Amino acid sequence: MKPGGTAHTVITWLPGDSWTPTEIVVTAPDETTSTTLRWDQGPVLRQDGATRPGTYIHPVAPGSV
Repeated sequence: MKPGGTAHTVITWLPGDSWTPTEIVVTAPDETTSTTLRWDQGPVLRQDGATRPGTYIHPVAPGSV
């Protein structure tokens, strides 16, 4: 990606009532500095022991959504 360019990703999560995050920490590919964003999407199903979790981050793609 060129300097100043944009990229996006999609986060898929299972709603639930077992855990409510307050923030999400994002580190862009090939970067060492993270950005903290407020999570306002509500509770998430906790999947600590899941063998096939339903919560994941899709690949980063150029451009905006």
